Amino acid sequence: MLGNLGEISSHGSRSYGDKPALITEGRSFSFTEIDHLACQLANGLKAKGVEPGDRVTPGAQEDDAAQRDKEHVADFAGSVR
Repeated sequence: MLGNLGEISSHGSRSYGDKPALITEGRSFSFTEIDHLACQLANGLKAKGVEPGDRVTPGAQEDDAAQRDKEHVADFAGSVR
C-alpha cells in the first residue's frame, strides 16, 4: 500500500513511465515528468529549510499556459513529497 502522494508519484513513474498521467489545456505530462518535477521542487524546498508539516503555497504564475500548467503540477506534486 502506498502511504502518501509522494510515493504515488514515484510508483507511477516506475510503473507507467512515459504514459500520459495528466493532460491540461497547455500540454500533457507523463508519470515520469511529474515525478521528476516533484523531486526538483521537493529538493528545492528542503534546501530552503522547509520540513515535513510546514505549509507551502504555489509561487507566481507565468503568462504562458503551458509553463503555468507545469508549475502547478510541480507545486502540487513536490509539496506533497
